[in-house]
Amino acid sequence: MASREDYIEKAKNQLDALNNKMDKLEAKADRVSGNAKAEIRQELDDLRASRARVEEKLHELRSAGDAAWDDVKIGLEMAWKSFSESVETAARRFKN
Repeated sequence: MASREDYIEKAKNQLDALNNKMDKLEAKADRVSGNAKAEIRQELDDLRASRARVEEKLHELRSAGDAAWDDVKIGLEMAWKSFSESVETAARRFKN
């Protein structure tokens, strides 16, 4: 089993990768206009809120004691799943 530090580092690296995808969506929003721009901007707002929940859970995980580690880890994984699926869906949706 990976150490706590390894798990947290892996989660941070995955978060960085999804942040890069969000940056690409942001750049796309800058290049389009009208309804497409508004849709991407709304999607990005939703993704930022979801990302904030993941970052909050990651912070909780860093400071969790041994007794709370598993519970906080489960909470992070649930938030992570929702966030990562949303980013991937948005990336596919606005690919063109």
